[in-house]
Amino acid sequence: WISWRDRVFESQLLQYGEYVRYWMKRYSDEERIVISYEDLMDDRGGEGEREVMRLAQFLRRIKDVNVDLESVSCIWNTLAKNGGGEDGDGIGDSEGTNVERRQLSSYIIPHPSSIGADVAQRPFSVKQLRAMVTMLQELAYEFQYNVLLYGKMIKYHREAMD
Repeated sequence: WISWRDRVFESQLLQYGEYVRYWMKRYSDEERIVISYEDLMDDRGGEGEREVMRLAQFLRRIKDVNVDLESVSCIWNTLAKNGGGEDGDGIGDSEGTNVERRQLSSYIIPHPSSIGADVAQRPFSVKQLRAMVTMLQELAYEFQYNVLLYGKMIKYHREAMD
């Protein structure tokens, strides 16, 4: 992990900045949604569920995209709280046939160096953390007019500083 991280860190950080800039400059606030994985998966006080509902409502505005808002809560609970259900749970299809579904987590293949790793340990060097903080500050300043993105950049900045 360390050798790979050190080889690609700078290019990945630059790509992240360009990725954010691309979407923020190319589309208006009405044409894009700013959302984070952490917010989607937050099960404290219904935050994650609200974010998924916000995403579903955004997707419904797209022609030919059908989102059943009544199912959003159930889907979020299954994925976020229950880890995708039991492996091999049968789910009926339109003909009433039992369709086998695999657990979402069964498709995640961990990097060998992350098996048994201490997640509390910092995976980045001090120099890399400083570079992240700088990038997050630049993006927060550049897009301070977008309250959602600004808030997320500041939150990530604080987490990197801890």
